[in-house]
Amino acid sequence: MNVGDRWVNNVNLNDGFVLGEWRVEPLSGVFIRGEHSVHVEPKVMEVLICLAQSAGQTVTRDQLLNDVWQGVVVSEEVLTRAISELRSLLGDTAREKRYVRTLPKRGYSLIMPLSPVSVSEVNFQQQVAAAVDHEALQASGDRLVQEPVQSTSEAPAQNFDSDLDTDVTKPSAAPSDNQPLPWPVMLTQQFMHMLQTMVKTLGKVALFTVLIGAGVIIFGILMRDDAKVVISAGDADTRKIVDTVMQRINDKLEPTDAPTPPLPPAAVDTESRVKTIAVLPFVDLSAQADQAYFADGVSEDIRNALIGSKDLRVVARTSSRVFKDQVLDIREIGQQLNAEVLVEGTVRLQGQQVRVTVQLTDTESGFPIWAGSFDRSMDNAFAIQQEIAREVASKLESSLSTDKVTAVDSRAYEKYLLGRHYWHQRTPESLAAARNEFNEAIAIQPDYALAYSGLADGYSLGVIYEDLDHNQALVDAQRYVDRALELDPRLAEAHASQGIILELKNEIKPSRRAYERAVQLKPAYSMARMWLGNILMIEGELNQAYEQYRAALDNDPLHPSIQSNYLSALQMLGRFDEALALGDQFYNQSKSGALLKQSLNALVNAGRYDEVLDFVSSHNFPAKSKSHIEQDIIDSLIRLGQIERARELLAQRRGDLKAWQLAILDMELALVTQDFTAIDGIAARVEQIDPADMWAKKALCDNYDKANVARADYWRGLKSYAMEDYQQAEQFFEVANANGGGCWSEPDIELSLMLYRADVAGLLNKPEKRQALLHNIEQRITKMRAKGWAHLPIQVSELVYFILTDQSQQLRRNLERMGRENIQPMGIAVVDPLLSRHLSYRDTAALFAPTVARFVDMQKRGSEKQLAKFGL
Repeated sequence: MNVGDRWVNNVNLNDGFVLGEWRVEPLSGVFIRGEHSVHVEPKVMEVLICLAQSAGQTVTRDQLLNDVWQGVVVSEEVLTRAISELRSLLGDTAREKRYVRTLPKRGYSLIMPLSPVSVSEVNFQQQVAAAVDHEALQASGDRLVQEPVQSTSEAPAQNFDSDLDTDVTKPSAAPSDNQPLPWPVMLTQQFMHMLQTMVKTLGKVALFTVLIGAGVIIFGILMRDDAKVVISAGDADTRKIVDTVMQRINDKLEPTDAPTPPLPPAAVDTESRVKTIAVLPFVDLSAQADQAYFADGVSEDIRNALIGSKDLRVVARTSSRVFKDQVLDIREIGQQLNAEVLVEGTVRLQGQQVRVTVQLTDTESGFPIWAGSFDRSMDNAFAIQQEIAREVASKLESSLSTDKVTAVDSRAYEKYLLGRHYWHQRTPESLAAARNEFNEAIAIQPDYALAYSGLADGYSLGVIYEDLDHNQALVDAQRYVDRALELDPRLAEAHASQGIILELKNEIKPSRRAYERAVQLKPAYSMARMWLGNILMIEGELNQAYEQYRAALDNDPLHPSIQSNYLSALQMLGRFDEALALGDQFYNQSKSGALLKQSLNALVNAGRYDEVLDFVSSHNFPAKSKSHIEQDIIDSLIRLGQIERARELLAQRRGDLKAWQLAILDMELALVTQDFTAIDGIAARVEQIDPADMWAKKALCDNYDKANVARADYWRGLKSYAMEDYQQAEQFFEVANANGGGCWSEPDIELSLMLYRADVAGLLNKPEKRQALLHNIEQRITKMRAKGWAHLPIQVSELVYFILTDQSQQLRRNLERMGRENIQPMGIAVVDPLLSRHLSYRDTAALFAPTVARFVDMQKRGSEKQLAKFGL
C-alpha cells in the first residue's frame, strides 16, 4: 500500500485521525482512547487505512488483498482475521456494528466518519445530527444508506439501489403537513412515556432517584445556549433528535420476553462458518506396540486430506503432536490448540489386517459428535485416510477437495511414513535412517513423488545437522527434487524442498519464489510459510515476513520454531509487550529454551536492562544459549553504568564468548569509559574475524569478504568522532560506507552510519552533502517504517534524525510515545557518541529530561540486583 498517498477529505491519515472514540496513529500502529492505548498489527492498520480512503464506499475483498498485501500469497482467511481483529478492538459486535460493515459477496465499508486529530470541536447541532443519523443507521438493521428519520413509528420500505444518493444529514426541505408540538412539550411527553416504562421496571424508589437526576439534566439542557441553537434549527430536526434519543432509552428499559431477533442477511459474516479442527496422534494398539510410526502416519494423512476442505482450518502436525501420550481434558486441549473439534483414534495392526477407530469430539462440551471403525487389509491401508477424512468432513457439513489421489503401494507408503518419522528427529543418525527409508520406498514404487521430496530433504538437512559435503549433498538433493517435480509438478512439498536447497546455496530470490509456490499450492503448509518468512526477513520485508509467521502459527500454534520466529518478528515491529506476554504463554506450552531466549531478547530490545537482570536470575537457560545469555548480562551492566561488575563478569567469561561477542562488549566498554586508545586494537581484531562468523552471515552482500573490514572502519570513525577529530571521522565513515556493500545484516547499522556522515558533513561545513544525506536518511526511514521496522535502534535513529533536522515537536511526540510504551532509548545513548554530543545542548536535553529521569531510576534499580548466580 502506498503510505505516501493517504489523504481523505483533507485529512492526512499519516498525521493521525479520530475515528469515533478512538484516536488512530497509523505510523506507530496505535489506537488511543483516553489513557488506554492498543498496538495493532501493521496489516490490520493497513486494512483500516484502505477502508478509510474509500470514505464509506464498499471496498471489495480482492481490492483489500491487492492494496494491503500487494502480491504476497495469502489466503482470504488472513483478510477475514484482520477484519475480525479490527472489529474486536473498535468494539463492534455481531449485533451492533458501529465501525465496519460487511456486505456479503461484495466486501466491507467503514461506517464511522473520521476527522483530523487537530480539528476543533464542531458545533453542537452538527454533533447531535451526526449522532442521530448514525444511531438511526444502526437501528434500521445496519442498512447501507438511510433516509431521513421519520416522525411516525413506521418507516417506509427501503430500496438500496435508489437510496445511494440520499443525503442523510440534510433536513427535509418541505414542511410537514402536521405542525409539530413545541419542543419542550414534546420532550415532556416523551419523558413521561419513559417514566411509565421505568415504573414497571425500576419501582418507585429508584424512579424517584432517576426523576431528580433527569430533572437536573433537562433543566441544564434547556438553559444551554447551544440548546437554543438546536431549537431554532427547526422542529423537524429537534423532533428527530428527541425521537431517536428517547427510542434508544426505551430500547434499553423496555422489558421483553421475545427472543433476540436474528441478524439481517446483510450483517451476517459468512466467514464465521469456518471450523478449526485438530487431528491428534493416533494411538498404536498393536500387540507388539511397534507401529507408532504407522499410527502417526495415518493421523497425518487424515489431517492432510482434511486440509482439502475450504470450510475447515486444520491445526498443523507439530502442534497436535505435543499432546501425544498425554492424558488431558479434551476441553483443555481444544483451548490450547484453539480448535473447536478434535479427531482422535487408534490403530491396531494384526498380520495383514488393520483396524482404525476414530472419534470426533466437540471441545466446548467435551462430548463425542461421532465415532466409527474401519477394518481393511494392508493392501488398502492408504485408502483408509481418505475414507475417514470424508466421513469426518460430512459430520461437520463440509466437503473435501475432489483432486484425484495417486494410488500408492502400501509398503512404499509405510516406508515413507517411517522416513518422515526419522527425519523429524533432526539428528545425524536419524537423518541417515530417514534417507534409507525413503530410498526403500522409491525402490518399491519408483513413481512415488513424495518419497523423492523426502529424500531431497534428508540430504538438505544433512548439510546442517550432519558432516556431509555441502556441495555434493545439495547436488544429490537437487536431483531428487527434479524427479519429484517431474512426477508431480503441483506437489507443494517438492517446491518447499527446492526452496531449502536454494536457500542453502544463498540464492535468496529464487528460494523465495519456490517457497511462495509451495504456499500457493498448499496454504496450510506451516513450515513452508515459516521458511518463506525467514527469507522475507533476510530481504528486509518485515511486514510480509510477519504475515507468513502468523499464518504458520495459526496452522501450527504449538511449534516452538514457529513461535520463536513469530516472537522475533514482533520485536522487530516494536511490539515488545506483546512479545513478552506471548513468550511467557508459549514457554509454558512447550518449555523450549529458544522461547526463553526470545523473551530475554524482548527485554534487551526494549531497553529494559534492569528487567534483563531479573529475568536471567529467575530462569535456567539451555547450555547452547550460554554465550548469548552472558553477553546480554554484561551488555546490560554496561548500559546501567555498572562498569566494574561488567568488567569482572567479562573477565570470568571471556573463554565462553565468541570473537565477535567479545569485540562488541569491549567496544561498548571503551566508548562508555572513553578509553579511546583501546578502540584501534578492537577494530584490528574485528578485521581478523571470518565474515561468516559475524554479522554478514546470510546477508545480501556486494562485497562479502570486506564486511568485517567495514565494521572495523565504522568503529574507528566512532573513536575519531568522540575525540572531535571530525575530518578523520569522515574518512573512516566514507571507507566503511564504500566497503559495506549491503553487508550490514542489521539495516539500522547502515542507517546509523548515514546519520554520522550527515552530522560530520555539517560540522565540516559541507551543507550540500549534509542535505543530500539527510534526504537519503528520510527516504530510508520512511521505507523501513513502511516495511514494518520499529525495533529500538531504528527508533533511536529516528530520534537522531529529528534532532539533526530541528523537528522538536516530532521529537517530543516520539519520546512521549516511547515513554508510554516503556521503551528506553538512553541505553543506546550511553554508547552512541553522536546522541551523547547532542544531549549536551540545552534544548535537546530539555526534551529528553523525562526520558533521562526514567533511565536514572532504572539504573538505580539495576544497582540493587543480585547476580550471585553468575558469580557477582
